[in-house]
Amino acid sequence: MMHTKRLLQWTAGLLLAAAPALAFAQTGPGGVGDASSLKLWLRADAGVYTDAGVTPATDNQPVQEWHDQSGNGLVFSQPSGSEQPTYKANFVNAEPVLQFDGVENWIGGTINNGSLSDNFTIFIVARFGHLNQPNGDYDYLLCVGGGYVGSNRNLSLSRSAGNFPSGGDRYFTFDGAKYKIDQNIPGQTWTVFSERYWTIAPRHRNWFNGSLKSVPGPQSPLQTNGLFEIGRYTSGNSHHFKGEVAEVIVYNYELNKAERIIIQNYLASKYGIAVTDDKYAHDDTHRHDRSEERRVGKECRSRW
Repeated sequence: MMHTKRLLQWTAGLLLAAAPALAFAQTGPGGVGDASSLKLWLRADAGVYTDAGVTPATDNQPVQEWHDQSGNGLVFSQPSGSEQPTYKANFVNAEPVLQFDGVENWIGGTINNGSLSDNFTIFIVARFGHLNQPNGDYDYLLCVGGGYVGSNRNLSLSRSAGNFPSGGDRYFTFDGAKYKIDQNIPGQTWTVFSERYWTIAPRHRNWFNGSLKSVPGPQSPLQTNGLFEIGRYTSGNSHHFKGEVAEVIVYNYELNKAERIIIQNYLASKYGIAVTDDKYAHDDTHRHDRSEERRVGKECRSRW
């Protein structure tokens, strides 16, 4: 009886914590968010085309368009053939990915109606291709805001080389004046990355596989027209990313702890990645179920 009472209390607590995501019909991963709060959802198992949205890409084909699954109808594109990433089937845990060559591949678009002036949260499942970054090589997995006219301020997930301050293989972002450098990012390892941006200080936090990292973020607000690019440093078309990307999720608010756990469990289950606060027990039996997003969310809520 006491166990049942406590379980009910824990479940009620999680439901209250996740109230912003549960108050209305949900269409997002794990049942978190809809088209009003979920601003981008790119997944390599849906909406990947080798042309202008007609022919689905197959293994080893170039990718011209990657269509958003959030309900907002966004299209990330790369019309230049030499700069297109490559579609790879059955690459990580039997799931497909987009592969970037580290030389000129990238793909991008704009989100949130061309503005990112409010808080937002990003998840991205990816792998840096270099075990250790070569000297002079800075890989930008993603870059948000760096293309705004008159400003280099950006939020990024990037990896510095060995000759960079504080040592190599480290995360950094750039605020237009100086680089902010902190945690090591593992190479050749699949990771659930997450970043949170606030419009007021402290502006920036990030997580690797659900573990919060202490990173000094930009001291100035982003100046962005909503430009969001995967695979390069936007200003100057440089520092291209070598590696693979499986999924990208962006919300226009800061997720609470319950919502964050649900999303990271959904991604961990799908791509076979170990995360903290793992609350989903059916990775082997239901990972490929297309109702997986809701299944993971339901179980995470019940086990909180």
